Amino acid sequence: MELFQSRSELSAREAADLLHLPIGSVYPILYALEDSGYLKRVNGARFTLGYKFLEKANIILRNCDILKIAKPFLYKLSRSYSINSHLGILHNWKVIYLHRELGNETPVISEILGLQEAPYCTALGKALLSGLTEEQLLEYIRQEKFVPLTSKTIIDPNKLLHELQEIKHNGFALSIEEAHEGIIGIGSPIYDFRGVVVAAISIAVAKERYEREKVELIRAVKCAAAGISEEFGACAYTECRKEVMQDQGKMNLDYKEVGRHLT
Repeated sequence: MELFQSRSELSAREAADLLHLPIGSVYPILYALEDSGYLKRVNGARFTLGYKFLEKANIILRNCDILKIAKPFLYKLSRSYSINSHLGILHNWKVIYLHRELGNETPVISEILGLQEAPYCTALGKALLSGLTEEQLLEYIRQEKFVPLTSKTIIDPNKLLHELQEIKHNGFALSIEEAHEGIIGIGSPIYDFRGVVVAAISIAVAKERYEREKVELIRAVKCAAAGISEEFGACAYTECRKEVMQDQGKMNLDYKEVGRHLT
């Protein structure tokens, strides 16, 4: 794509000359890039960069914005409650961790930046899944293996769908010893101005602490996520919640309706 740095469009012949390749070798490359949206044809036989590059650039820029905006909220959450907090996104059906803010507690996983894991068994992952459309959920469930990590991991897709419905309604997700024995995760989704889930945050605490402080901890995570969402222009989201649920994910339908498609 460096060929387009000094020119807006190229013919196949020009591309071949610049790459020092036979034109017969260049045509399949150009056609494949065109089919994928990375190139588009102009003036019949010439090519220019396609909108797929803009889409990828927006993903990178958006994630940078999320990290920049979320860090102060995670810092305050971690310091106020002496707890580790996390920020992540969903990409290719995996949770990708963008940041961890350390409190006073020893992390369960030492290195987490860039870590990818399945979303069905963590509070962070389930908060992210709660923002998927019905079609996306079906696609995700069909490809997920649902391997139990502990005796309490939810591996029944219908139970997961039911829980996602509750997360959508309540604004927070729980992982009750589903990923690690003795550890409870609390997560909450981050919305943008459209009411779309663009990221999520979570904390992880020992079971004993969760049982003592669960009301306060859940409130703190929800408040932090709401603050980040507001920075993304989601303050109007609450007012149009019903419309968003119908429009974006149809998650207000009975989860059994979705479950029937899985059999």
